[in-house]
Amino acid sequence: MDAQRALLDSLMGLNRDGDRPDDDATMDFRHPRVCKPYLCGLCPRELFQNTRLDLGTCKSLHLPTLRSAYEEQKSALDFGYERELSNELSRLLADVEKKIARAQRRLAEDGEDNQTRTQILQLTQDMQDAAVQAEKATKDGDPDRSLRMMEKMEILKRKRRELLTQSNAGVSNGVDNVNQKLRVCDVCGAFLSIFDSERRLADHFGGKVHVGYVQIRRKLKELMEKKNEEKTEEKQEKEVKRRQARSRSRRREERPRNRREERDRDEDRERRRERDRSRSRSRGRDRERRSSRHRRRSRVYVGCSTRCNAPPSNPRTCIYTSCE
Repeated sequence: MDAQRALLDSLMGLNRDGDRPDDDATMDFRHPRVCKPYLCGLCPRELFQNTRLDLGTCKSLHLPTLRSAYEEQKSALDFGYERELSNELSRLLADVEKKIARAQRRLAEDGEDNQTRTQILQLTQDMQDAAVQAEKATKDGDPDRSLRMMEKMEILKRKRRELLTQSNAGVSNGVDNVNQKLRVCDVCGAFLSIFDSERRLADHFGGKVHVGYVQIRRKLKELMEKKNEEKTEEKQEKEVKRRQARSRSRRREERPRNRREERDRDEDRERRRERDRSRSRSRGRDRERRSSRHRRRSRVYVGCSTRCNAPPSNPRTCIYTSCE
């Protein structure tokens, strides 16, 4: 009953009967009644319905409109829904991995797997893939590719038949026991036999349990890759911030040093100027002394009638006392 009600809610909306308030009809995806794994793209409770692994009916709401609203906003804000889904899927996957390990140990105790069995099961899987591709090519309007896939499937079928014949011969000779003809499905943990018909193997690979675990593995891989990308981006952002902080620190350390260097340059410049001024004053004094000596010499040897040719009108210009 709950499953039918949830299905009607997802198809016709919450207010399909017209008896709900408007705020319920326009519910936000953050509402507690909304299924958060569904918003992220996969609700585990929908995978195994009516199987031996049934997780029960999801009583939360699955509304495409709310999923679209979440897709628009999840890039800007981290609501934590994908992290919760990743934890739940990891738990489910850990359980099936334990089941696979137990089944493989069980087979290992009864005998070693042989290469023929593995080849037969691989050929069966390849046949299923070729059939799916042929059907897809037919829908896409590509008859040539569809024909190639059908031919490939026939070749694989002949190879599988030949290997089965060889394996049956071994059984008739008492070479292998029953468990040596079994293999554990590495996706869902079910036992597969090389004697299973193509129809039975197709039912297995297309069954809810196998397909459900395929979806779980694919979704978990997607979430982990996204998480790793976010960690890488966060690490790069932190590295950029560290470089910027170091750059600011270096600039702060360089400012006093630059001021000291500038002050030293000013002091050196002032000392050079002072030396230049001192040299200029010294040269000025030297010129004055030379000029003074020149004037004295001029007074000594200018016109005295007796010894220094000094003019008679000014005999005191002569330094010789005998000329006065």
